[in-house]
Amino acid sequence: MSAFSPTPTPVLPGYECQLSSDAVAHSSQKLDSTLLDFSHVPPSRLQKLPSTLSETLAYRCTCGFQIIDSSQLPPPSFPPKSDPSSSTHNLVYCMRNNFTPVSLLTDRFPIANNLIQKTMESLIIALREVFKADKEHAAVGNLTSCKFVSSWDEREIFVTFSYSDTISNSSEWLNFFRPLLPLHNITSLTARFQKQSLSLGREIKKINDRIVIKGTEIIYEKPEDAFCHPNRETMEKALEWLCDKIGSVKNGRILEMYCGSGAHTIALARCVEIEKILCVEIDQRLVDYCNSNIVKNNVQDKVKCVKGDAGKISSRLMRRRMKGGVENSTSPLDFVERFNCLLVDPPRSGLDGSVKKLAMSGEFEDMFYVSCGRSALVEDLKVLCEVFEVESLCVTDLFPRTDSVETLVHLKKKKKE
Repeated sequence: MSAFSPTPTPVLPGYECQLSSDAVAHSSQKLDSTLLDFSHVPPSRLQKLPSTLSETLAYRCTCGFQIIDSSQLPPPSFPPKSDPSSSTHNLVYCMRNNFTPVSLLTDRFPIANNLIQKTMESLIIALREVFKADKEHAAVGNLTSCKFVSSWDEREIFVTFSYSDTISNSSEWLNFFRPLLPLHNITSLTARFQKQSLSLGREIKKINDRIVIKGTEIIYEKPEDAFCHPNRETMEKALEWLCDKIGSVKNGRILEMYCGSGAHTIALARCVEIEKILCVEIDQRLVDYCNSNIVKNNVQDKVKCVKGDAGKISSRLMRRRMKGGVENSTSPLDFVERFNCLLVDPPRSGLDGSVKKLAMSGEFEDMFYVSCGRSALVEDLKVLCEVFEVESLCVTDLFPRTDSVETLVHLKKKKKE
């Protein structure tokens, strides 16, 4: 902890459960609350995986903060009246709570993983030194915020600073930050301003990562600025649950919608006895990364990734199925002749209407739904359960100490009476 530490207890702005509260009880209670939405499901089919105490700290691999002159913060959020530094100017990390910036009160954010915390501290100390000497220095003048993104395995870290105006002296900025990269093992550092940027370190902003699921190491490439699961512990739990459940599907022929760069796809192809996966993603950049990950993990014979909107692809697949398919087709949509399993990980807003229609077309015996949108999932299940029934449902703690929950659902087609 640096000398600038007005209090030994950090603040978690916007978090429901502060460091002084019982995080394990909070985790269990919010999962119980979520399960109330599924009271129609037999209790034996419901499961919750609350966080342990260690999992409620140092877990986030992506964090963003404002960087503010402490003298500009509205009282009494910072600094405490009793603090002797209240009349001085210091750069501090802040987060917004109800649109008001609130200081973390320390140079580390206990919710971020250890690599991010260490980098946060070293950079803010360096920035304060130049701020005290010259507030107009290119490194700190017009500086508004920063973002930290690390790999799950905490071997790589990317830092992005945002500025409200043009950096007029790029040489000064580069000369200040260049020696900090090797000193603090920073993979890449970027300044963004007025639709422009300066950058040091790795030119291609991609994260090289790895995760171990059921004893199998899986390697990933993923773009630094695209969404990826921000909690390694929850991601591991979700992947292990999916592998167990999808592993029970005989001769799995899977259609995966919203696949991203292949986080679920590759784990399933490596860890589960399946026949094939056709995965769909709308972002061409993520499609490229997914295809790269398919090759890196040597699962080309099992997996194919195609670019497309989930809704439109669903409509095209339904039309092709009604026509009976295309004989000797080379279309990637015919990579799998007939599916028996659907996997979806939609945005918080839930499933596209066409995806729901495809799901209920009768082709799929099993469906797996990964959801971070609690209300959207409840509404989607009302429709899907006309054809399916909930075989099993698991709730996990997506962001410990917040109200966020990730829900995993295994749906099985109802048997005809």
